[in-house]
Amino acid sequence: MDAPRILVVDDDESVRIAVCLALAALGCLTDTASGAGEALDRFRPGRYRAVVTDLAMPLMNGLELVRRLRALEPGLPIMIFSGSPWSAELDDVLIARKPDVEALTRLVRRALAPP
Repeated sequence: MDAPRILVVDDDESVRIAVCLALAALGCLTDTASGAGEALDRFRPGRYRAVVTDLAMPLMNGLELVRRLRALEPGLPIMIFSGSPWSAELDDVLIARKPDVEALTRLVRRALAPP
């Protein structure tokens, strides 16, 4: 079985690196984007098994990115990893608070587990 590929979106390079290292320890492959626009440029339905995104990013926030990704691939697991406060506007998104990378990896394991 191929290693799951996950798109990691965050405007903070140190966060992208930390998340990618944690996901690599789970056996995942990662691609990164420094913002929502770059993420949408990289995204193709079927390419990723999941997406991890920050909320507070310049130009387009994480919630708008989630909406756009959902329009392209409705069943894709998406995890928000953010220290920003927010109200739950999307029911089907998993949330982990920065800097709790362990909580994020638990969510990724759950999202990638067979049904």
